[in-house]
Amino acid sequence: MSNDASKQAIEFFVKRGDLANTTADHHVRDNEFAKGVKLYHQAYSFYKKALQSMPDDEELKQKLENVREKYQNAKEKDKLKG
Repeated sequence: MSNDASKQAIEFFVKRGDLANTTADHHVRDNEFAKGVKLYHQAYSFYKKALQSMPDDEELKQKLENVREKYQNAKEKDKLKG
């Protein structure tokens, strides 16, 4: 993959991660925790793919950590909701 295509792929993964993260936030706010959990998982996967190509990107590492925490919180709330 060329350098330009690689940059585009990374941008794609980050944008998709951002979109999934934002959409998950909306679902969790509306007490739709199961949907939020699935979307946080997707966001985590996209960020992880981008991080493989940019292992030193601190902003991306922070996004990954934030999504992981949100995922765990939403999963816990989903279990309580029952």
